Amino acid sequence: MAEWKKLLFEGDAIGGTLPDSDTVLLIKSHDADGSKDFVDSSSAIHTVLYEGDIHHETDHFKYGKSSIHVDGAGDYLDLADNAGWQFNERDFTIDFWAKGTETSDTRGLINYFKDANNRWHLTNYSKLQFYTVVGGSGIEDLASNTPARDTNWHHYAVVRYGDTIQVYVDGVSYISDSFTQNMNVTGGRLYIGARTENGSDFSTYSSELYMDEIRISSIARWTSDFLPPSTSNYEGSVTGINNLG
Repeated sequence: MAEWKKLLFEGDAIGGTLPDSDTVLLIKSHDADGSKDFVDSSSAIHTVLYEGDIHHETDHFKYGKSSIHVDGAGDYLDLADNAGWQFNERDFTIDFWAKGTETSDTRGLINYFKDANNRWHLTNYSKLQFYTVVGGSGIEDLASNTPARDTNWHHYAVVRYGDTIQVYVDGVSYISDSFTQNMNVTGGRLYIGARTENGSDFSTYSSELYMDEIRISSIARWTSDFLPPSTSNYEGSVTGINNLG
C-alpha cells in the first residue's frame, strides 16, 4: 500500500503533509532495517523494482528511522518508463537527499537510460554533472567546488524552468545555464542510486550511498536559492529564497 494511503487509513505517524498533485514520484524510507519494500508515495503509485542488495538501513537516516542504502556494486531502484519522467520541454524538478561514505568516490545518483544516444543522469564524479543526450546530441553541465563530496547529508535538486536548467546543492545553485534541449526520450527506464553508460554496468560510475525523499515533480519548485525541505513527506509549489518546496 502506498505510503500516502497508509497515512490516510492507518494513521502512520510519519509527520508532514500528503504529496501535492505536482508530485509524480516520491520514494521515501521509513521501514525496518533490511527491508526491501519500496513504494511510490505519490498518487500515481508507480511500481518500484530493485536490483541487488539495496535495502532500508537504520544506521543512517535523514528523516524518520531509516534511509535507502546502495552499495555501489550494482544496487539500484528500477522504474519503467512513464510520462512523469518524459520531460520533453516541460518544467520539472528532481530532488532528493543523499549521503556518501567516502570523500573521493563516484556517486551515480539518478539516471534515465534508453541507450547510449538517449539518456540523462545526475552524477557527482570528479565534478557535479548533469548530462543529457537525445538522438546523439548531448548537453553537459558541470560544476566544481560543491560541498557534496563529503560524508554529510546533502539535498540535491535539478530544476528546469523554461529555457534554464539549475542544479542546487543544499538550496544553493551550483549550475545555472541556458537549456533548450527537448528531452523527448521514451522507451527507457529510470534508475535511482546508480549510473549506467550501457544498460548493464551499474558499478563503474556508482558508489555506496544513502538516499531518502526521492521526488520528481511536474513543476519548477525553485527558481532561486532556497532553504531545503525540513520535514518528511513535504508538499507545496512555491518558489524563491527562504521557501520550502
